[in-house]
Amino acid sequence: MRIAIVCTFYPPYAVGGDAISAERWAHALAHRGHQVTVIHDTDAYRTLARKRQPSVSRSRVAHPGITTVALQSAWPRLGSLLVHQLGRPVLHRRALRRLLAPDRFDVILYHNPSLIGGPELLTWETGATTVYFAHEFWLVCPTHVLLRDGTRPCPAQACTTCTLRQRRPPQLWRQTSLIDRAMAAMDVRIALSEFARDTHRAFGMEAPMEVLPNFVPDALLATPAIGASPHERPYLFFAGRLERLKGLDDILPIFASGDGPDLLIAGSGGHEPTLRRAAAGASRIRFLGQLPQEAMQRFYAHARATVLPSICYENFPLVLLEAMAAGSPVLARHLGSLPGIIATTGAGATFRDASELVALIAQLDRDAAWRGELAAAARVAAASTFSESHVVNQFLALVDAARARRGAGVGAA
Repeated sequence: MRIAIVCTFYPPYAVGGDAISAERWAHALAHRGHQVTVIHDTDAYRTLARKRQPSVSRSRVAHPGITTVALQSAWPRLGSLLVHQLGRPVLHRRALRRLLAPDRFDVILYHNPSLIGGPELLTWETGATTVYFAHEFWLVCPTHVLLRDGTRPCPAQACTTCTLRQRRPPQLWRQTSLIDRAMAAMDVRIALSEFARDTHRAFGMEAPMEVLPNFVPDALLATPAIGASPHERPYLFFAGRLERLKGLDDILPIFASGDGPDLLIAGSGGHEPTLRRAAAGASRIRFLGQLPQEAMQRFYAHARATVLPSICYENFPLVLLEAMAAGSPVLARHLGSLPGIIATTGAGATFRDASELVALIAQLDRDAAWRGELAAAARVAAASTFSESHVVNQFLALVDAARARRGAGVGAA
């Protein structure tokens, strides 16, 4: 099939997991013989990343079956602002019309199109079977993450005051039917977890959504980490963007003094200076910066556990799957999709506050058999339920069914 992936961010112009996921989907589909064209926007990255250099992809090298088209204008901040405020492409409108001309593609996948074309882009008639991946909560939240005032999970929509307090301009198009029309135009809408699907529904998303998780790439399953530990002492491992919503502020005091395993932190982000100041003088806390994937897998594999302390609703973080593939137990905050995934897989445990996390760390320290059980369950789930082959086959079945409905003249699911 001729497949397009349309996304705001794509490596190396990436600031989050949605870009890595889009890249992994591109490689998985190209590996199966499909012709993949990735259309992404560098204006948004140049606007949000400021002076940060494009990131080193944590996924794979270029694939001959993938063509990338990077949209770029002379006014990146203006272009991104116009899309954000109008809900439609402006500076790249003509290029997108040409690239997404009717019948050029058989299938189009939209991964976080928020700043490449907004919701209006999804309403364009392309003649293709269309699929929307809800990596975050952009459909129901202007800040994408349902974090009220940037500090706590959102209990109910109060979007104008919330966005203003976070110094973001309100999006007046959200008061129109544009999102509803965009979702009605999609043949398939995918949530990454039952929690994400149910939360979209609770916040007013009426269009039905399929549940399909992120996957573990075949390459990670085929090359297990080997060798000695990359750190001289027992440690817990954190990987991800260094932003307030990832919850490190709440757990750094656990490692600031006393005995116990170290905390190794991989990643970068705007909150990093604050975290480094908070950890100053704490010998048990180490910042590793951004790491390539092969190094990440070694840190996962030798960690006593991988910790996910996010204070926002996580849909299905890639870090969780990478840790599971390496056989690392996961200690996750009891929030969002994480409790359900942990309970289903048996790959770890959840905590509600710092004292519960301290207790779990102590239990891992004294009970090697329990840690081994969690690690084994993590590997099994990664290699079966969340393997690339399993998830991609489910996806292709959804696409085949949607294409059959279109051929029969039946409306989108």
